[in-house]
Amino acid sequence: MNYAVVGVSTGTVYRECQYRSECFKWMNSKFAKRYQRESGSLGMSVHLTYPEAMMVVHL
Repeated sequence: MNYAVVGVSTGTVYRECQYRSECFKWMNSKFAKRYQRESGSLGMSVHLTYPEAMMVVHL
């Protein structure tokens, strides 16, 4: 079974994997997590490094 990480808007294939879990691991590695102190509490902001939303599809 093959899976792919595909852009929702353009249909661009960013990555092909043998297992679905590998696709999700790859997508999670592309998120940049930044921890910031805001008024005494720990806040987290997540920024995606790709310009469009992505989804995992079965090929």
